[in-house]
Amino acid sequence: MLGKRASELYRRGESCSACILKAYEDVYGMRLPKDYYKICPGINNGFGTGGMCSAAVAAVIVLAYRLRDETMIKQARIYFLTAVNEKLKSTSCGRLKTDCRTAVFECGEILEETIDKFEKE
Repeated sequence: MLGKRASELYRRGESCSACILKAYEDVYGMRLPKDYYKICPGINNGFGTGGMCSAAVAAVIVLAYRLRDETMIKQARIYFLTAVNEKLKSTSCGRLKTDCRTAVFECGEILEETIDKFEKE
């Protein structure tokens, strides 16, 4: 559900990172601090250098906000990034083997899966 919502937002012109943040808010009915949106221009397009996918970065930010326990955040982050790397064959914007809309969708889906998994533990 989160992936579908993030993909819809991307089609409407939202940035990769903002799509993940807004989709999280919409799906979970929780508001993130507005300052989180201020960082989106700084991380978009793989930090402007083809670095780490900004949808993945935004998802890690959501995990840290939601889980709050440092040990759990670390485990969730590793789980999430490993799953993204397996699905998209990279976590780097410039090396993804798919288009951005698909990357946003997959990051959203994997984020939702990660939240479900780590909130049950």
